[in-house]
Amino acid sequence: MPSSWRESTCTWWSESRSFYKLLFNFGSSEATDSRDLVYALRGISSDLTSKCDDPLFPDYKKSQRKLVQDVIQYIYDFDTKHLAETPLLSSMGELATNLPRLETDICRYLAGMSLPDHMERILKRSEILVTKDMIKAAAQYDKDGKVVNVLLRCCGAEFKIDDEVLLCAAANSNATKGVFEAFWYHQNQLVITEEILIATAKSAKSGHSAMCFLLSLKTQVYRITPILEAIDLNTSEYSRREIVRMLLLQKDYRNDTIPEVLAAAAEIREYGLQTEVIKTMLQQKDCKNDTIPEVLAAAAKIQYYDLQADIIKALLQQKSSSDITISDIIAAADNIRGSDLQTEIIEMLLQKKSNSNNIISEVITAVLDIRDSKFKIKIIKMLLQQKGSNDNIISEVITATADIRGSNLHAKIIMMLLQKKANNNDIISKVISTAKRQDIFLTKDEMIEILLEQKGNGNDIISTCLTFAVFSHFGHTLIRDFVRKNPGFEISRDVVIIAMKSWPNYTDSLKSLYHYFPSLNSSRKQVA
Repeated sequence: MPSSWRESTCTWWSESRSFYKLLFNFGSSEATDSRDLVYALRGISSDLTSKCDDPLFPDYKKSQRKLVQDVIQYIYDFDTKHLAETPLLSSMGELATNLPRLETDICRYLAGMSLPDHMERILKRSEILVTKDMIKAAAQYDKDGKVVNVLLRCCGAEFKIDDEVLLCAAANSNATKGVFEAFWYHQNQLVITEEILIATAKSAKSGHSAMCFLLSLKTQVYRITPILEAIDLNTSEYSRREIVRMLLLQKDYRNDTIPEVLAAAAEIREYGLQTEVIKTMLQQKDCKNDTIPEVLAAAAKIQYYDLQADIIKALLQQKSSSDITISDIIAAADNIRGSDLQTEIIEMLLQKKSNSNNIISEVITAVLDIRDSKFKIKIIKMLLQQKGSNDNIISEVITATADIRGSNLHAKIIMMLLQKKANNNDIISKVISTAKRQDIFLTKDEMIEILLEQKGNGNDIISTCLTFAVFSHFGHTLIRDFVRKNPGFEISRDVVIIAMKSWPNYTDSLKSLYHYFPSLNSSRKQVA
């Protein structure tokens, strides 16, 4: 009557009884001395029974560890000293338990060394089956894709290549393209996902060639932004550039918003790559579905100012006038360092908003928040140049600046208005009254200089100069220099009256001006 052991294993007697198969099924059986088990299995194996010169011929002088190495050498024709990461096997029980892992490790080594012939010799043992783990290991480490080819040929068409296997190929640092090509020849309909493209983009040595091959296949819809983030982790400058170039040629990143692409581009370390990504994106994508604040916020993180300017100008070109907020664009331009770049942006903005009814008040309000004082003045000058210098515009500017108190900007605006309308007494009166109302002490001397340079002889102009001059020693000097250059200049009685009314508490200051104007003292006596 057969024993329970024979009953449980009777099916194996009708199949292969090679030493490998017996070891696989019974190598973990208990034995006082594991060498007994090896020699017993050898005695009933179909491939060793009749031999007497094989390395597994019974020899009890041989240690268990040495016997384990001989078993591996016999089955795989392989020395485990090459497997640095494989645990040291010292008994047959350990060997039998670790056979699947051992085969995977051997496969990994042969792939990395490009030894397809050795792999093929091992697989000639029909009992050794190709596993998914073996294919994954080879996919990740194959030096040229040849070992993967051997494995796929042996496992047959029933093996299906999934994302898990493809990701291992993407992680291959040597022959990513070769492995992907082997997979494609085995299974024509590969599903290339965004995750696979991301993993491939990180490969420094062969990522660019693999990406070229993958993008030539039918891929799932993917976003470019996570791939750009992965590219930045690629240590090869050449590979980074090639992958970016190929991605941008695809024109297939409709699911990415402009802020998302800009955020990814901001992380790219190379100026050339940033430029290529951003400029190509602006050519291919429309900003209509993205809000200006989001795009500008993303643009502000770009480290190169000319690229920031390109983004802002693209917005101004693509967006309708009603979508554009003057304050947003001016604030973004203020973030850029570069006078020419700023000028281009403001010119485009003012042109875009030229028909806006509130452009003057909106621009002046936006200018208040600008950090760069020179840029503030430039914007106002550009606004006045665009809008002209008619009385209505000047009045509108005066009104828009009415609530700006104690601001040097206001003083500068007043000066610009005086320069534009120094010969128009009505407008000058409005400008001067605004200046007085706002207590702009800092620019009195500058106002005197501007007015006197015009050489106007209107009472409003001269009385204003005298009024300001009383409060400023430098104002006296300006008037003195003006009189010396214009020896025939005289002040009328009316001007003196206006000046005296402005100086009730500044008699000493008034006296200090007498010698500048010979007629001033006599005029004063006449008035008195």
